[in-house]
Amino acid sequence: MNFGRIFWDFEKLRWKKEWTWAGPPEAEEAADVSEFDLKRRVVPTLWDSVLVDPEPVVWEDAPVSIGVEVRAGTDDSPLTYHMITEVGEEPVTKKEYLSLRERPWRVDASNPLFPGMRGLITYDDEHWSPWSPIPASGMEATVPDGRRYIQFRVKVYSEDPWAFGRLDSLWIEYSTPLAKEVVGEV
Repeated sequence: MNFGRIFWDFEKLRWKKEWTWAGPPEAEEAADVSEFDLKRRVVPTLWDSVLVDPEPVVWEDAPVSIGVEVRAGTDDSPLTYHMITEVGEEPVTKKEYLSLRERPWRVDASNPLFPGMRGLITYDDEHWSPWSPIPASGMEATVPDGRRYIQFRVKVYSEDPWAFGRLDSLWIEYSTPLAKEVVGEV
């Protein structure tokens, strides 16, 4: 299968908020407090932010961005499971891994590793391609062709706690390869 272009709809939003004057604490409360302590306690509480509307509004200039990454694989899991053996570790299926004895949280002289225990879980670099970023919607995916499985990773970044992004949809174009191999003669 050839993965072609990847598209998404991303909307920049923000919560409507207002700032209200909370005012300094009462004089009786502040009488026994030093000026340094008063500044430290009062300044953050002089203004209160209040959420006005629970419905977010579209904000085109919001300091929000999205990062979409994709990878492809020939099997259904991007992870490799290992079992501890006499000479190291060997790969096993997930089902076999889950039936093994759990490894200790901390490995030391009082908690050694034994053959037959669960080993490490690592990324399957042999059957899965590395993550490949897609810079903008509609760009072509740079993953190897001929792989059956595809995986997406989406990250939304915001510089403002009141601003956020919403991924409405994500879709891919794909096609079957025209030929598995081409042979020519001269």
